[in-house]
Amino acid sequence: MTGAGTGTGTGTGTGAGTGPGTGGGGFPRYFWTGRRGSVAWAPMKLWAPILMTIALLTPATGQAKKSEDFRHNYAQVWGAAIRLIRVDQGYPIKDRDQEVGYFLFDYRDDGRMYPGSVELVRIEDQGGGPIRAVIQIPAMPSYIERMLLDKLKRKLTDEYGEPPPPSKKPEEEPAPPPSDEQE
Repeated sequence: MTGAGTGTGTGTGTGAGTGPGTGGGGFPRYFWTGRRGSVAWAPMKLWAPILMTIALLTPATGQAKKSEDFRHNYAQVWGAAIRLIRVDQGYPIKDRDQEVGYFLFDYRDDGRMYPGSVELVRIEDQGGGPIRAVIQIPAMPSYIERMLLDKLKRKLTDEYGEPPPPSKKPEEEPAPPPSDEQE
């Protein structure tokens, strides 16, 4: 069988493929170390630091959602969030449900549209505040979500003032200690 990919790597040609000058299997001679079947790692060692640097320097996309707790009431946060996204930012709202507490919108950046969502969750039983706003734009860096939350916070304060302080639950008075006098 001639040219069937069984070259020994001892030829002197420079062509690619399965003929002389290749290490067999169509790989150039420099990939082979002399023992058939073992690949030299030298080219990969050169590329590994470059690829690692690129991976570390590339900004991460917003894989985690950003949230913030607000002490304003639900209607105020809902209205301010809708106005922020639709009126102030000019992003189209695709779907909304005030009762469930979410709306979907398209974030616009450099002429491209990226899907995003805003969720409002009532959390009265927790100490942070009565409403948690969660913004997600998965295709964008997380600082975009943080920026929109900061704008929502500023909008709520500008339109409704500082929120009321968190209400403290009345603590139960401790029972008086039993007296030593029993009659």
